[in-house]
Amino acid sequence: MIRSALLTCLLSFLVASIPTADLFAQEEKPGINDFIFVDSEPVPTNLDQIRQQIGYPQAAVDSQIEGVVIARVLVNQKGMPADHKIVKRVHPSLAKAVSDQIPLLKFTPAMLGGNPVMYWINIPFSFKMMTDREDLIRKSIEELNAQLEKAPKDYKLWHKRGIQQSELRLWDEAIIDFTESISFNPKKNKKNKPDDYAYLFYAQFSRGKAYSQKDDYTKAIADFDAAIKTYEDMKATDTLAQSILSQVYVQRGYAHFLNGDNEAAKRDYNWVLEHEPDSKCDMYPLLADIGLVEKNSQELVKIYDGLIECHPEDRLLYYSRGYYKSDAGDYQGAMVDLKKVAEETRTTPLRIAAFNRLAFCAYQEEQYAQALDYIDDALAVNALTALSYYYRGRVFEKQGKKDEACEAVRQSLSFGLEGEDRKDAIEFMNVHCGGYEED
Repeated sequence: MIRSALLTCLLSFLVASIPTADLFAQEEKPGINDFIFVDSEPVPTNLDQIRQQIGYPQAAVDSQIEGVVIARVLVNQKGMPADHKIVKRVHPSLAKAVSDQIPLLKFTPAMLGGNPVMYWINIPFSFKMMTDREDLIRKSIEELNAQLEKAPKDYKLWHKRGIQQSELRLWDEAIIDFTESISFNPKKNKKNKPDDYAYLFYAQFSRGKAYSQKDDYTKAIADFDAAIKTYEDMKATDTLAQSILSQVYVQRGYAHFLNGDNEAAKRDYNWVLEHEPDSKCDMYPLLADIGLVEKNSQELVKIYDGLIECHPEDRLLYYSRGYYKSDAGDYQGAMVDLKKVAEETRTTPLRIAAFNRLAFCAYQEEQYAQALDYIDDALAVNALTALSYYYRGRVFEKQGKKDEACEAVRQSLSFGLEGEDRKDAIEFMNVHCGGYEED
C-alpha cells in the first residue's frame, strides 16, 4: 500500500527533470532493492501460459499445501528475464516449480522517456485449491439454507451465511443476509445474551464492508457508525470484538476519505494511532493519502517523520520529506534530508531530483553560488537534465547575467521541460529574452 500512495504525487515531478531516457542507460544491473523511476513498468505477456505450465506440483497437492510464491524478476531492455530470485516461498516444491519456468517469461520492458530500461518486478504465483474451497463454501451455504428453512429467524445462521456469501464476493446476497441477521437480533429483549451484541456488531461491520465493496460509502459509514455504537453498548467485553474495533475505524476512515470527508477520515485514523500505536506503520500511508490530496505540506512533513521511523532505510521517504519541507518554506531542514538522499542513494533519477531540489532550496535562501554547485552536480549525472538548466537560468537572472540566463532557460525548453515549469520558462523567455519559438 505504501508505494502506490506516496509515489503518485512525486513521479511526474521526478520524471519531468529527466527527459531523455537513453542518458540513463544502465551500465550495470540495478540492485534487487534499488528503486528505479519509470513511466511504465514491465508487463508480462505470457504469464497465463507460464502459470499453466507450472501447474500444481503433485507433492504440494498431496500435502494440501497452499500459498503464494513471489518471484522478483529483473526484466532487461528486451523484455526478457535477466535474473530472478524467489523472495517468498511456502514450500520447496512450489518455489522450484516457479523458478524453473521464470526464464520462459516474456514482457513488454519498462519504459522511461520512450526508451526501455532494466527493472525489477514482483510476479506472484498463487497455489490455492480454489475449486475445492469454493465447493466447500457453496456446500456450507446449502447446509445453511436447509437450516434457515427450519429456523428462519435464527440471526446467527443469517450472519454465517452472509460471511460465506462475502467469501464468494456475492456482495448483494451478503448484504441481504447481514440485514436479516440484524433484524432478527434480540439484543433489545430482556432475555438477550452477551453474544447478541457481539453478533450485531459483527453483522453491522460486515455489512458496512460489503457496501464499501459496492462503492456505496454513505451506507457503509452508517453501518460502521452503528457497529461502534453497538460496541459501546455492550454490557460485557467481547475480546474478538475488541480486537476488531480498530478495523472498524480504519474501514470507516477509508470510506470517509473516498466519500470526500477528509477531516472525518483523519479523526478515525488518528483514533487508531492513539489506541493501537503498533499500527502506525499501516496508518501513516493512509494519512499520507489525505495529505497528498489536500496538498498540505506541513502535515505531510509530520507524516513522513512517522514513515521514516517505520522505514529508516527508504531514501525515497527522505526525499519526500525534504521536498515537502521545502514546499512549506523550511529550506534548511529540507537540505538536510536532500543531502542524505544525494549522498546515499544509488538510484540515478532520485539523485538528480535531490540535487535539483537542493538547488531550489539554495536559490530560495539566496545562496546562488551554492545553487549553481548543486546544479552542476545534477548535470554531472545527466548532462541534459531540463530542470537543472531551468534553475541555472533563474540563478543567472538573480546574478544579473541576462544572456546566460536566456540561454540556460532556452536549453531547458529544448530538453523537454514540462508542466508548470515549462509555462514559467516560456513566460521568462517572452519577458526577458525576446520571445520563444518551439523547435
